[in-house]
Amino acid sequence: MIVARRIAGLALLVFTAAGFEAVAEDRASADPKPDGRSQNPISALTGDLAASKLSPKNRLLEEVVVTAQKRKESPQDVPISLQAFSAENLEARGVLDNFGLPKITPGLTITQQVGYTTTYIRGIGSDAFLLADPSVVNYIDGIYQPFALSLVQDFGAVERIEVLKGPQGTLFGRNALGGAINVITKDPSTESVEVSLQAVIGSFQQSNNRLHVNLPIANWLAVSLSGVFNTQEAHHDGRLDVRPDNTDGRDLPKEKSQAGRFKLRLLPAEWLDINLAYYRLDIEGTGTVFAVNTEPSLISELAGVRPMDPYNGENNEAVYSEAINENFYGKVDINAPWLDIKVLASEQRIVSRQLFDYDGARQPLVTFALDPGVADVRTTELQLLSNEGSWGSDWLEWILGAYYFDATQGLSGFLQAATTDLDRGLLLGARLPEVVPATLEALLGDSLLPTGTVDAVGLVGTESLAIFSQVKLDVTSWLSLTGGLRWQNEERVLIESSSGLRTLGGQVVPLQNFSGRDNPDFRDTTRSLDPKLVLEMRPNWQILGPDAMLYASWQTATKSSTFNAVNITDDPEYVRAEELTAWELGMKTQLFDGLASLNLAAFQYNIEDQQVQFISVLEGGIATFENAAEAQIQGLEIETTAQLFPSLWSGLVLNVAYAFLDSEYVSFPDGSGFDEDTGLLTQNNDFTGNQVVRTPELSGTVGLTQAFDLPSLAGTIEVGASYYYNSGFYYLAQNTPNVQENAYELVDARLTYIHNLWNLRVSVFGNNLLGEKYNYSRLATDFGTSDAVAPLRSIGLRLNWDYSF
Repeated sequence: MIVARRIAGLALLVFTAAGFEAVAEDRASADPKPDGRSQNPISALTGDLAASKLSPKNRLLEEVVVTAQKRKESPQDVPISLQAFSAENLEARGVLDNFGLPKITPGLTITQQVGYTTTYIRGIGSDAFLLADPSVVNYIDGIYQPFALSLVQDFGAVERIEVLKGPQGTLFGRNALGGAINVITKDPSTESVEVSLQAVIGSFQQSNNRLHVNLPIANWLAVSLSGVFNTQEAHHDGRLDVRPDNTDGRDLPKEKSQAGRFKLRLLPAEWLDINLAYYRLDIEGTGTVFAVNTEPSLISELAGVRPMDPYNGENNEAVYSEAINENFYGKVDINAPWLDIKVLASEQRIVSRQLFDYDGARQPLVTFALDPGVADVRTTELQLLSNEGSWGSDWLEWILGAYYFDATQGLSGFLQAATTDLDRGLLLGARLPEVVPATLEALLGDSLLPTGTVDAVGLVGTESLAIFSQVKLDVTSWLSLTGGLRWQNEERVLIESSSGLRTLGGQVVPLQNFSGRDNPDFRDTTRSLDPKLVLEMRPNWQILGPDAMLYASWQTATKSSTFNAVNITDDPEYVRAEELTAWELGMKTQLFDGLASLNLAAFQYNIEDQQVQFISVLEGGIATFENAAEAQIQGLEIETTAQLFPSLWSGLVLNVAYAFLDSEYVSFPDGSGFDEDTGLLTQNNDFTGNQVVRTPELSGTVGLTQAFDLPSLAGTIEVGASYYYNSGFYYLAQNTPNVQENAYELVDARLTYIHNLWNLRVSVFGNNLLGEKYNYSRLATDFGTSDAVAPLRSIGLRLNWDYSF
């Protein structure tokens, strides 16, 4: 009933415009203008476009240029479902990091898993971190970032963010089945010195600080420096290092992150633009590594674990999460008379260390440590693009490119079962009499006496080469055809999958050891050829708006095969490549003399061998992927931004965006999951007919922003409020209540003063004002479900200042 009411409300908002148009037609002849022409009441109601331009500036209306097709275009001219946000737009909406993006981008789901971001768009994504590839790719300044560690943090000094929905394999490549998030940061400028400052204080002792400085050195050389330093207390009252004997433990530490980006830009000639950059991010704290067991399994209950309040929970381990991400990258742009040439390259390294209380309780059952997780990545891309001087440029656009990717990624760590350390006299968390370990050591020797710790190593190597091309042909003034093709050859090799028992003597007794260096069973090559076809029409039908674009697309995409590399006793398993076929119909238009935009998209995905993850130590591995034979997702998206009544109530903007998704595992007869009653791992379950993970049936936002001019104060007051609804989703394919995120609603509000002469903005904001409870993640394991909760109600003050001279 609630969902039905919201759909009905949305329909009312969308079709009110149609009603106004009908009224306009009925009244046209009854109210002639002095020159004999009929006056359209739409103009009387909304005001003409010229009048709207005199209204107070509303930052939600700022135009954004996107590079969704590797060249600069207006979003309304790109036959792709996308949403793009400038820095001003993000600021006006109160979005500072990735967790805010879903609230303004329906169909986008962002959660975390052990400190790593997991992103889904329209139900397509992956829980992969380090050992496989995400299905929604992330780009920063045109450089592919295979692991979204840094995207959790403050976006820093960005120019814009683009969220591209649907398969983007042709141009954005490597496994981009679900879409792409493209973050563009500010390039150095030779025109003026620029200083940009942001400072945020808020609930939970939040302190976010950002500084960006642009320094022109010569008319051909400029540099920029950006820095971010964030600290915040935990947003819940968790405790660490707590024992069953009621040892108090200690409070959660502060969350800290600091990042810096240095950019150098060279302009030695009019036709040459060189950008070089170095970026480093350091993170420490507990993050979502701190999770609380809210629904213990039978195993946990027998060990004395009871459900805990996730906002006031406890872990028996001193859990932590820390990471360093370093990135060297560069881009060279050559503008020749007949084509443009771009070369992009990067070298990336991630090192992360984490200690995770696997059971999420105060009882000492199982602890997992990542020490360390490592990724070394190298990328190179070449693009050849047509320009205005290319042959046939008035009717033909094309791009031809090549992409190379080379990476070694994986982890080493240890699993400690039941806090058993005979060297310290501990067995299942209990202290033994001193004579017991001494006797065992005398009988077995310290080389055979186990400490209770299992070491594990999983390392995967990837080498990929792709050739891609896309051609757009303007057949007539209103009809265009686009064809794309991507060929990819990707080789995966299991460098190492090993485990062993630690002994008191410091030796490791091997349990298993596999490598693809000399075993072809642990090497695999995925070869794919994925086409794309797009039909784009501009029929100039007045009922759709004067410049409406209709488009229809069909394409395929492939996500490469991989191996389950981290195992305790299980053999490494091969995970088949995932294949997707997508159809989409869409419309983009401007209405009411450009006062409103309306974008619609309907789509259907058919997925074969979808890669689905679960986590179980009792199964013999840690994070394990398996293939769902077939899945289907279909949906409808709607987005509109409108200036409301500019001649009567100037500066008022309405933003509405909703996504409706219908998903199903069409065939999944042999899935793994946890028994709903006992919590024990079960296999060969039939999940056919279940909902695809992380796919809410309905998600959407409604926002209103009003800007008021204050001439006496040389400024503008901006008032904004937004409502976000998510109908809920499942974290595992088994679709049981213990892996379900319930429906939730978020209400945010902002009040901003903008000093137009100084470009100074001061904002008071409140997030989740209803105090809604929801999760950043729900992790189901052999020991139950552990929750990492999102913040409850929070308020804050933000200062932004931009100055140039």
